[in-house]
Amino acid sequence: EDNLYPHLSRLAGRVAQHLEGKQLKGKTVTVKARLADFTTFTRQTTLPYPTGSDTVILETAWRLFSRELTPGRSFRLLGIGVSGFTEDEEFQLPLFGEEQLIGDGATAQRSENPT
Repeated sequence: EDNLYPHLSRLAGRVAQHLEGKQLKGKTVTVKARLADFTTFTRQTTLPYPTGSDTVILETAWRLFSRELTPGRSFRLLGIGVSGFTEDEEFQLPLFGEEQLIGDGATAQRSENPT
């Protein structure tokens, strides 16, 4: 668990940089993982507003991914994606900051895809 968080952090940073370069923000954060036995799962959640923040992407991805951590589980692949794009325009943010809404305003979708 401790050694997976830095990997997710690096991936979230890359995604945020890519979004910034394209002047995009997204509302849906997706995590994909493949286990050692090649079982693949995808988890996603939709935020109440578009984001390009590496912090928001990381915390959302970690919340989704950490539900799948069990002792002895080995991962072959980890990925983070953002979709539900909007152009990088001015948005009226909620009264509370982005980080406060991570746990409160998201709806989760779950799908399993054994390969």
